Amino acid sequence: MSKDLADPLLAAQTQLAAASFRLLYDAWREDDAEICTRAEETLRTKGKVKFPGEVFYVYVQAIRGNYEEASRQAEMLVNTTTNPTARVLASGANGLIQLFRGRFGEVRRIVRSGREGAEKNGETPWMYIFGDAWLRLLCFDFKGVQGVSMRIDAEEHAAWTRTVSRIASGYAEFYQGRYGEALQQFAQVRDFQITPRFFLHWHWRMHAVLGTIEALLGGGDMASARREADSFLESALAAAEPNMRALAWEIKARVVRAASDFDEARRCIENALPILERFEIPVTVWQVHRTASDLYADQGDMERAGGHRARAIEVIRQLADSFEQGDPLIESFLSAPPVRRILQRVASA
Repeated sequence: MSKDLADPLLAAQTQLAAASFRLLYDAWREDDAEICTRAEETLRTKGKVKFPGEVFYVYVQAIRGNYEEASRQAEMLVNTTTNPTARVLASGANGLIQLFRGRFGEVRRIVRSGREGAEKNGETPWMYIFGDAWLRLLCFDFKGVQGVSMRIDAEEHAAWTRTVSRIASGYAEFYQGRYGEALQQFAQVRDFQITPRFFLHWHWRMHAVLGTIEALLGGGDMASARREADSFLESALAAAEPNMRALAWEIKARVVRAASDFDEARRCIENALPILERFEIPVTVWQVHRTASDLYADQGDMERAGGHRARAIEVIRQLADSFEQGDPLIESFLSAPPVRRILQRVASA
């Protein structure tokens, strides 16, 4: 309709809103991402449109790793919008950005403040509960994820809460060595008949694929693990999210390393490391350096192995130190099996 009216600014605003919505609720497609880029350029250069103007585009910016600009737009929306839904969504976007950047203590503050404000106004603090659950998942507090998710019983948010609960349950089973049970949990997230589309559903399905590969590796099904890792890498490279791209290379490195294909494992790590330099993604940084350390240790290059291990330790400490002193999530994070393994290796060295 905006095209029919020959209004390029209105057309750009409509295109930006529609493409952003499709990227978040349907699937990440590069053609929609390009529509967003062109529409934003039109709005910035051909009109005096005051950004921010579209809350869903803030999430698109965050997914792309444009954290500074996304955070600026989110904070402006929180401070200027008169739409309560837009304010909650913008605050949620800011929390997501801080999660991606590994600023866990800041996420805690956003969640605490947002929940207090929502409850004071008689509103359900669903967006802040989501943020709390996501943070707990990243800190390996799987029981905490279940407890937090149970606080939302509204059917409109049920798909999200069930998804994050299933992923948490899958990892809890995985770390108990119950790989078959873990695979069942992750499979339910990947099944569209069980888990319908919801906000950022494709991102959570990718987390479920990661969990699937972990469980297959743990159970020794190397052929399936490699097949899943190859497919996951293809999907991750088609999306813009830098964490997923780096993690796809990292987990494929572990899969091929387990099959003693060290040349391919090194190639995978060498593809992951440059992503860490371009984006502020510490939650992924320590995992890539951990795997790089293991790989170079296998090959007897102890100097490189030590350098990557030291970097992993440094980032782990930064993540833990971002919390306020005494926060129980610090212990949950530092005592998690993959984190503890790195710290114990240093302590025994």
